[in-house]
Amino acid sequence: MIVVIQLAALTVVYLSVLGSRSWEDALTGLVLAVALLWTYRRVMFPSPLVSSREILVTAIQTPGFVIRYFLDVVSGTWQVATYVLGIRQLAHPGILRIEYDEESRVRLGIALLAMTMSPGSFVVDVDEVEKFALVHFIDISDPDAVREKVLRTYFAVPGTTSLKVEALRHA
Repeated sequence: MIVVIQLAALTVVYLSVLGSRSWEDALTGLVLAVALLWTYRRVMFPSPLVSSREILVTAIQTPGFVIRYFLDVVSGTWQVATYVLGIRQLAHPGILRIEYDEESRVRLGIALLAMTMSPGSFVVDVDEVEKFALVHFIDISDPDAVREKVLRTYFAVPGTTSLKVEALRHA
C-alpha cells in the first residue's frame, strides 16, 4: 500500500512540475517513479524497518529540533555577517572532531546536514566505522562552548548520543 502511495505521489509531483495532465506524461512520470523507488528501495524501505517507537519519539522531538535549528541559523547568520561587515576579525576558524554515539543513521544524517546548512559551520568528513565527524567552524576560540552549542542544538535528546569534541586545529 505504501508503495502505491509513493508511486502516486511521485507521479503527481512529476505532472505538477510539467504542468501537464496528459496520460503520456502520467505514464512517463509513473515509469520514472518506479525507477526511483527501485533505485532507492533500500533507503525507502530499510532493513530492518524503523520501529514505531522511534518514529513516535522522532515526531515528538521534531518541533523542538526545528526551533533550536532556526535559532542556530539566526545566530550563525549574525556571526558570519559580523565577519563579512568587518565588525569582528576572523581569528579562530578550525576543525573539531566530534565523536558521536548516535544509533540512528537517519537522525545522525539530519543533524549533520542541518549543521552544514547553518552558517558558520560545515561537515568535512564522517567516519561511520569509528563514529566521528570532522566539522569546520568559523570560530572555535572556545571549543567547549562550541561543543555545548552542538550538543544542545543537534543532539539534545537525552540518551541518544554522547559527544566528545576535540579541537584539531586552530588558525
